[in-house]
Amino acid sequence: MVVGGRILSLERRTQFANDPANLETTTANQVKNDSTPSEWMPASSAAACTYSKRYLAVISAYSLAISAADSSALEAALQRCPSPQ
Repeated sequence: MVVGGRILSLERRTQFANDPANLETTTANQVKNDSTPSEWMPASSAAACTYSKRYLAVISAYSLAISAADSSALEAALQRCPSPQ
């Protein structure tokens, strides 16, 4: 596992920075800034669920590690995901 994107090669950092899965326009960007999941999470359960799934997909795709606090925040958000109808 790589801890932080600084350890990625320049090519891989460029892929990460331009990956559509890692880019999401939201009105919350100014509030979220560069906060991690333990520091910021969307207010609605549905949005937090979507955000958590995308965050974990990107982390997995780039073999990045996350802190225990971020892992706990993501797990809590995923447990509150709305059930499929």
